[in-house]
Amino acid sequence: MQTVEVVCPSGLKGVLRAMKVKEEGLFGNKALMRQHRIIDKLLEACWEKTLDPGPYRVSAESKLSWERVAAVDRIYAIIQLRMLSYRKDYRFRVNCRNCELAFDWALDLTELDIIEMAPEGVDNLKTGEPIPIQLDNGLQVLARVLVGEDETFLATTDGDDELLSTHLARRIVKIGEAQAYDDVVAAIKELRAADADELRSITDDIEGGVETMFDVQCKGCKAVQKVLLPFEADFFSIQRKSSKSQRRRLRKSG
Repeated sequence: MQTVEVVCPSGLKGVLRAMKVKEEGLFGNKALMRQHRIIDKLLEACWEKTLDPGPYRVSAESKLSWERVAAVDRIYAIIQLRMLSYRKDYRFRVNCRNCELAFDWALDLTELDIIEMAPEGVDNLKTGEPIPIQLDNGLQVLARVLVGEDETFLATTDGDDELLSTHLARRIVKIGEAQAYDDVVAAIKELRAADADELRSITDDIEGGVETMFDVQCKGCKAVQKVLLPFEADFFSIQRKSSKSQRRRLRKSG
């Protein structure tokens, strides 16, 4: 079985093996889908060995608790698993926000930029001590690194209008005098947009990870828009649609 050594943004290093049919079957498990646990199960199954635990308290013989692993490490590992199991190019559908044209876009996953986690983020994962941040307006914030449990929580968030504030709030241990989660969410909603952008930028820089936002140019109107890498079911697929169509044409013409 094909394997690859990977080094995640936090310094976690290990061996991944390619997916088997039994792992593909996880996508048909409705209970896991409802619980948003597919990624956990995929990584548990395909992470064969830990070579360097990085900031995590795990021995070479024991298993990682993937729900406690940094979200940026999980995303990096999942992308590596996809390339190992299938191939490096990923085709997906994009809808132009300018002219509303729907078109296919191909991305070479090896071309995505990888940023190492900052030392403050590594220390947070290692010790649990929050990261002190002071915004330009003088506001004092304590932050932490997002982990797998946070991804599961955010996947169940209702409404796009809440997603930005809850995503940022999950990183915050304390902001000003607000410390309880609901109070943190309320405090973030009252921030000036510029201050929230500053806080989001600082925490993004601390976490590092794969740059999953990139430019796509519409094949119709040529407008350029930012697109977030879609981690949909087709992400774990060989995607033979175009080749099948070609074989049908060949058989028909023959």
